Amino acid sequence: MLLKDECTHANRTIELKTIAPLNSLAERATKGLITLVSEVSTAKRLCTHKLGFAKHINVVFLQAIKSPDLHEALLSLKALLLR
Repeated sequence: MLLKDECTHANRTIELKTIAPLNSLAERATKGLITLVSEVSTAKRLCTHKLGFAKHINVVFLQAIKSPDLHEALLSLKALLLR
């Protein structure tokens, strides 16, 4: 479930315009990681086994993501890591 309001799960108000640049950066980094993981098997193994990225991209984490593009990129990364 993607949160669309300006409150966190703890009912703290946030300004989406303040974090928009961070969302954009995180989205680009996630897409870069998707490319790396899909092309380099060592990177996939490192992200899956050593860093445990797939298990950290969980429901609670995804609910905190306000950006639909970042949300989708993270879901794509998780799917790639679980293949």
